[in-house]
Amino acid sequence: ASQPTPKAGTGHDPLPSWNDGPVKRAILRFVAAATDPESPGFVPAADRLAVFDLDGTLWVERPTYVDLLFAEDRARFLIAGDPSIADNPPYADLVALDDGRRAALTDDDVLGLVLQSFAGMTPEEYHARAVEFLETARNPLLDRRWVACTYVPMLELLRFLDANGFATAIASAGDGDFVRAHALPVFGIPRARAIGTSC
Repeated sequence: ASQPTPKAGTGHDPLPSWNDGPVKRAILRFVAAATDPESPGFVPAADRLAVFDLDGTLWVERPTYVDLLFAEDRARFLIAGDPSIADNPPYADLVALDDGRRAALTDDDVLGLVLQSFAGMTPEEYHARAVEFLETARNPLLDRRWVACTYVPMLELLRFLDANGFATAIASAGDGDFVRAHALPVFGIPRARAIGTSC
């Protein structure tokens, strides 16, 4: 079992993966002050909130956003079941998609793929498919499961803040339901504090 993350000021290093530089020291000073009732920087526990971006901050965003790969995976499943739809948008673009074309997709292209690929699916079905995808899909660049593509220093920071009475949250431009599917199991952040885009 993992050891509990030390609170600020206990003499143990709660951020062992961080370089010992000005950023780490600033974090430690801030948390120590925020949790010390005698400090001018004290923050009551009810007001302690730390909000994080997701892609590129808590986990990798390459070769592209994981929720887009999730939609692509679903679209390919639908095309395999009915090849005739491969000639229709948004699937026609997907059939010939490579990393270069993926980077050129507009927000409307991505939205169309997401909406069409999951049309008619209940929230419960979507959640179950998202969880299954995250448990099985692999990042094609790193050849590891997506849930293992997190930044260890950021996981340490989340645990450190939690141990010091901070509520942590995610605010992402990614699909909200997809973000909520992995916020708790991957980052320890409750679904209610995982905010994303609603299509």
